[in-house]
Amino acid sequence: MAPRIPTETLLKAYRAEHHGLAELVAELTDEEWRSESACPGWTNGEVAAHCTLGDHFWRTNWGVFLGLLRLQSSGQWTVRTQKKWADEGREAVLRRLREDRVSFLFRLGPYWLRVLSYGEQLLHSEDIGRPLSKPRAAPPDDDVVWALVQVLSRYLKKVRGSGILLLDGGEGRESVLELRSGKRPRAAPAETRVDTVLQGAPLELALFLAGRRSDVRIEGEGELAQSLGDAELKYF
Repeated sequence: MAPRIPTETLLKAYRAEHHGLAELVAELTDEEWRSESACPGWTNGEVAAHCTLGDHFWRTNWGVFLGLLRLQSSGQWTVRTQKKWADEGREAVLRRLREDRVSFLFRLGPYWLRVLSYGEQLLHSEDIGRPLSKPRAAPPDDDVVWALVQVLSRYLKKVRGSGILLLDGGEGRESVLELRSGKRPRAAPAETRVDTVLQGAPLELALFLAGRRSDVRIEGEGELAQSLGDAELKYF
């Protein structure tokens, strides 16, 4: 496993992605704001609004509580609220993004949740930018993205196949995992015979593990390789 990323480094990366998202939103036309993102069922406006839901602890949690009183799940409240905020228009959401707040999940959560909070900003920026062919203002920090890959790899339990998987992020970034169908993957000894290799840049691996289309290569011929190609890994 890769060493933990210091909180200060994570926060710097989080803010960089948040600022980049704000600048991306500022460039969107009205048509692009209303068009569907790479996150199925969500418009670009809804994705941008979603990235501000965690900015205010009491507003978000009070909203979730009221939703529960109406027999709405937190997921239903999220979808309803982000649509409402997106309907307020691009400028309203852009103002929220430019408040430069940090999600309470990042501020109060454990390490893995801080990494996922960073990942939410990163992946949702890609959800908006990639379908519109809008290039990133700056590349992400590969070491931080690799930490995200490590956290997201737990969701490989959704893969039906079993075997030994090598995650290869290049430049010495490697992780060997034992996949057991329906169970959380666990680290395997480095000398273990590998059945399948999942290879790509850290950002592409993170996108793949979060259920997005990405530029990764799957090498292998057995059940595990086939299962990876067919897996539905969407997390957020």
